[in-house]
Amino acid sequence: MMSTPPWVFLIFITMAGACVGSFLNVVIYRLPAGLSVVSPPSRCPHCEHRLASYENVPVLGWLWLRGRCRKCKAPISIQYPLIELLTAVIFGGSFVLFYYVNDWRLPMGKLGFGFVHTYPLFLTWCALLAGLLAATLIDARHYIIPLEIPWTVTVIALVLLPVGAAFGRPEVAVYGTSIDFEPFVPFVGETGAMVAWGGAAGVIIAFVLLKLGILPNSFEGEEDEALDEDGEVPPLKHPRKVALKELMFVGFPLLGMLIGHYLAARGVINQPAVASAPWYYVLAGCVLGYLVGGGMIWMIRILGTLGFGKEAMGLGDVHLLAAIGAVLGWHEAVFLCIFISPFLGLAVTLVLAVAAAAKKGPAKVIPYGPYLAAGAVVVLLLGSARVDVVGLYDHFMGSEPNPPIQPSGVPPVFVP
Repeated sequence: MMSTPPWVFLIFITMAGACVGSFLNVVIYRLPAGLSVVSPPSRCPHCEHRLASYENVPVLGWLWLRGRCRKCKAPISIQYPLIELLTAVIFGGSFVLFYYVNDWRLPMGKLGFGFVHTYPLFLTWCALLAGLLAATLIDARHYIIPLEIPWTVTVIALVLLPVGAAFGRPEVAVYGTSIDFEPFVPFVGETGAMVAWGGAAGVIIAFVLLKLGILPNSFEGEEDEALDEDGEVPPLKHPRKVALKELMFVGFPLLGMLIGHYLAARGVINQPAVASAPWYYVLAGCVLGYLVGGGMIWMIRILGTLGFGKEAMGLGDVHLLAAIGAVLGWHEAVFLCIFISPFLGLAVTLVLAVAAAAKKGPAKVIPYGPYLAAGAVVVLLLGSARVDVVGLYDHFMGSEPNPPIQPSGVPPVFVP
């Protein structure tokens, strides 16, 4: 029986990426304006002409119309085909790195992956990259990250990654003694699982208390969610009060995580028999990554706001890193993302400052969300443990490090 050639999958994934890019255009335009991404159907923003099916074909539709509305002849922004093309390249390029690159020394080598075993992980990473792209463009333009974007990525991670662990075979790359086992899915042990469930219980309790009015609404009397006439979020009126109210909310999941760790360390609660299944620990890893990622940025936001008297970081950034943590895990992935982001921000800020000085004008300020997204992409492609300075030096200087350790005739398998 003839198997499907790999290039067929590559073409399909690339075309799917272009279609996702077409949807991202809708998200980027409508979410900041508070509009539905489902209805009305795609139409010209000038004359409200509803686009025909052939006009909606990614990239080709714009070329067919020559960049103008068929009815009113108003120009159609080149942003639409560029985002569609960029998303297609991201999806297709990710597929190549994931399944085609057959050099174990490169950060995203083939690693013995088979598509049938790893497609939930691959699709989750594609969802994360698409979400990061949309969040970056919206944040750079409007200084806001619609929470629907990180929420969607988080839900996808919570569903697909445990499903992949249950019905597939979570894979790892074994690079040798310097790196040891590097899981590509969030994974925790029994203690980590109890910490995750304790933190999740704390979040639920905090939400219930917030809805009952026992915990104060941190944004009461503020207009943080409304965009001003320039399409940007206005500053908080009472930032320190908002931060103190948020600190009360954060205390519940933090307390829950501490209680979970205490109970696990002393064996007070035995986890159920289902805990022996890999998907259980992967699901717990996603939850813990979400809590740690969001919690770390949230504490930076609270402490920075209390210290400087103005909003240090938006809640969109909190939810964005929480979603990143749900996909990549809480361990080095989240910490390395936070570590890399400021350096990327400093580099871009210096470039913008030099450019502004040359033009004798004010420097453009870019919010922090795009830097978090860029840091996540670096971690995603390189991996926390795969950022091995010595190994990369040996590779590019021509030295030959130890080959990956694999049992004879057996592909890499998941080893908790």
